[in-house]
Formats: sequence, C-alpha cells, structure tokens
Amino acid sequence: DMLSSNVDPGSRLSLLIVDDEPMVLSLLSRFASQNGFSVVLRDGRSDVITELPALQPDVALVDLHLPTTSGLDVLRALR
Repeated sequence: DMLSSNVDPGSRLSLLIVDDEPMVLSLLSRFASQNGFSVVLRDGRSDVITELPALQPDVALVDLHLPTTSGLDVLRALR
C-alpha cells in the first residue's frame, strides 16, 4: 500500500491523537494501533503544545475544540 512504501519496514509511524473525549481517544487509538501506528494520546487538558518538541509525531489527529487550547494552535505548533 501507499503508506508502507515510504516507510522503513522496521519502523512504525508515530501518531499523536489529541481529544478531550475518552471514547474518541479509545476508538482512534485502537484503530491506529491495529493498523501499525505507534500511538501517543493526549486528552487536551494538559498543555500538549509544550510537549510537542519531545513527541515529534509523524501524524497528528487533533480535535479543534479543546478545553484548554485551540486545536488549531496545536497544529500551528506542529509546523
């Protein structure tokens, strides 16, 4: 498939999921893990922006409406 053709077979892409809904985190995490991603979860209540330099995800799924910050701010910080 297209995704695996650009990835070293021994490595897994890291996926950051930021959402304040536990059910959404659980569902997305399960799906991503089953499809070969290394998943990092954040509930949107912590200051995920300050954690980004250490996390350095390959891919991010971010809720735009978080309790402590805007998801757009998180995405801007990822750039």
